Amino acid sequence: MPCLWVTYRAVGALEAGGAGNTPWGLKTPGGDPKGLLERATRDIVPRSVLERRKSPYPATADHLYGKDLRARTQTLLADRSSPAFGVVDARELARLLEHPQGHFDTQLRRNGLETALYLDRWMREYGIAPE
Repeated sequence: MPCLWVTYRAVGALEAGGAGNTPWGLKTPGGDPKGLLERATRDIVPRSVLERRKSPYPATADHLYGKDLRARTQTLLADRSSPAFGVVDARELARLLEHPQGHFDTQLRRNGLETALYLDRWMREYGIAPE
């Protein structure tokens, strides 16, 4: 479903590099990291959305996701035939699991586990074997 509040002009500005070429001072008026966005959309975006704190990356806070991620990583570690182990250090991956449950509560902290699992899936799906 298309975003109803993005106009063709806004898309054109982004395609032309508008957002990337905007000077930092214009993007962050008053030091607010969402200042330009807030000013451009204040008439159409709910106030509660405009005023909430900026999040650097959408990351789930669901502890069940972390538990599942750890279980899938343990399963991967038990399968030494995984093509991912041609590029992923199994000992380092196992070391990541030594941290207490709940340690992987941010995207950055669980990145190693997710990357190993995605890499394993991708390599198997496309029949890629390390040399």
